[in-house]
Amino acid sequence: MLLFERIESEPRLIVAGAGHVGASLARLAALVGYKVALIDDRAEFLARELFPGKSEQSIELIVANSWGDALREAIGKGRGVSVAIVTRGHKQDEDCLRATIAGAA
Repeated sequence: MLLFERIESEPRLIVAGAGHVGASLARLAALVGYKVALIDDRAEFLARELFPGKSEQSIELIVANSWGDALREAIGKGRGVSVAIVTRGHKQDEDCLRATIAGAA
């Protein structure tokens, strides 16, 4: 008898934008087992009380002074990381996309 066990890191999701779409996506991802980093430049959207229960341990809340810097730091080495960009505007989306592409290179 031979037994194989695949060992891999916990799936990670970085959500750029903590509005109603981003916050809901972060909660859902935490619920199904992802380690989530939720980034926004508005601290009031990242209040810990907005993410009670299981999501409290699974969601890291990051207030961004710069979208690019926050995303590059959250992505790290980039292995096994998914990124969702759902900010409030095209300019912020572009900044996040550029940082994501740079982090993946």
